[in-house]
Amino acid sequence: MKKFFQYFILIIIIGGLISYFIQNKSALEPLQKIDNSDVLIILVFIFIGNHIRSAQLQYFTDALGNKITYLNAFSITVGGTLINYLPFNAGIFFKASALKKMKIKYAHFISISIVEILVTLIASSLIGVATLITSSLDFNFNHIYLFPFFFIVLLLSIVM
Repeated sequence: MKKFFQYFILIIIIGGLISYFIQNKSALEPLQKIDNSDVLIILVFIFIGNHIRSAQLQYFTDALGNKITYLNAFSITVGGTLINYLPFNAGIFFKASALKKMKIKYAHFISISIVEILVTLIASSLIGVATLITSSLDFNFNHIYLFPFFFIVLLLSIVM
C-alpha cells in the first residue's frame, strides 16, 4: 500500500509538470537559447558537487561512529537534493529517514546538519566578501550595506 501511494504521488507530480509545460510552452523558449556547452559545464559542476557532499556525509557519519558506504551516502545526497525541490525542503526528511534506517540516530543527523549549515554559512560569507572586494557587480546596490551582513553572518557562524 505504501509503494502504491508513493507511485501515485510520483505520477501526480510528473503529470502536473508535463501539463504545466504543455500549457505554458512559452516558458521553455528562453531555455532554447542556452548553449549546450554551458549546460554540460553546469552538469559537471553538479556532478562534482554531489560527490563532494556525499564524501562529506560519509566523513561526518564516520566521525560520529557510524559507517555508511560511499554509494549509500551518494544515494542519500542525490535523493535528498532532488526531493528538496518539493515544498518544505522535503529532502531533509528523506535524508533523516534514510540515515535512521542505517541505524544512525536522529541526534547525529541533527549534528551533521548543523555542521553542514555552519560550514556553508562560513564559506558563503567568505565568498561574498571576496566577491565584493575583487569584482565590480553589474547591479546597482551600495556595497557598504553588504559588508556588515557578510561579516555578521561569518562571526555568528564561527561563534556557534
